Amino acid sequence: MMDDSRVWSVDRLAAKQLLAGLALEYTGDMEDVVAQHFARHRRSCSTWAAERVHSNVLRKLEDGSAIYFQRECDKWTDGFRFAEQQLMAVDPEELLETTPVETWTKGQYLRAMVRQARNS
Repeated sequence: MMDDSRVWSVDRLAAKQLLAGLALEYTGDMEDVVAQHFARHRRSCSTWAAERVHSNVLRKLEDGSAIYFQRECDKWTDGFRFAEQQLMAVDPEELLETTPVETWTKGQYLRAMVRQARNS
């Protein structure tokens, strides 16, 4: 069985349900292929959603800047521009934080515990 860290358990569950729903006799390899397809589709949808949210927020900021820059003080304007720059620097995929967290192996945990014990 392939171990693709980008394939989440929800992808595997959906693959099992699809293959069972189609009443197909399947192997673990088939399940992996379908799960990887679902994972790509999930990532594609979430990326599209994040990009859309990101562009909508930037558009709202641009619209707001035209209205408020004339009314507010320079300090407010500088803060607004800084916030806009920070948002523009963010990659849209970072907004959803959907990247699975890498889990440590037992060896990594043990080494961390040994280092901690040595340091204390």
